Amino acid sequence: MSFPVPSRTKRQPEGPALRRPFSVLRTGARWFAISPPSAILAIKLLPAPIQRYHQGMSLGLIALRPARQDDAMALALIHEEAWRGTYRGILGGVELERMISRRGPRWWRTALSRGVRIQMLEVAGTPAGYATYGRSRMRELPFEGEIYELYIRPDHQGLGFGTELFHATQRALDRAYLSGLAVRVLSDNAEAVRFYRQRGGQALMTTREQIASSTLELTIFGWFADTPQ
Repeated sequence: MSFPVPSRTKRQPEGPALRRPFSVLRTGARWFAISPPSAILAIKLLPAPIQRYHQGMSLGLIALRPARQDDAMALALIHEEAWRGTYRGILGGVELERMISRRGPRWWRTALSRGVRIQMLEVAGTPAGYATYGRSRMRELPFEGEIYELYIRPDHQGLGFGTELFHATQRALDRAYLSGLAVRVLSDNAEAVRFYRQRGGQALMTTREQIASSTLELTIFGWFADTPQ
């Protein structure tokens, strides 16, 4: 997989040849021209190990923004890849494929049209993850916000992108005046349990839920309103 790499420059072009505005970013002694600037929640140059991610990638550039209707196909593909990578062996094969098939592009377009809040992660212009979030469904707990889902494509995992998406979604909940955060995660999903512990979540309780024909244990993590981010 290859990614477009912005050309390097030390100043903005001038004169009639400039057809659209440029944003110039600097990291260390390097300058990069990013064109055009977009209305995104966060743009960051990633550390050196991630700049070498994939053979042709020397610059790590991520964008976090609200999902749009034209993201429906990408959301369906991310969901499919992430679920197969995460839940194979936890859910039965037939059940897993049935649940994946329900979340096609049409499902995502309907969700977006109904106002479901979805944070989209792009890496060098390629959709790589998403998070859905909103008011907590666990009204008995002292948390107003909840991250319902957070998934990163398997080939983008372990590189810090999940952390960026998690914190961006926390900030989106803060802007929505939803204080405190809760997350439910399958207890058998060891990687997800470790991820949320490392992000400062407190394992508060476990519960059981019917998923397809299986009854599975869920761990509920909480971040109180005064928890440092």
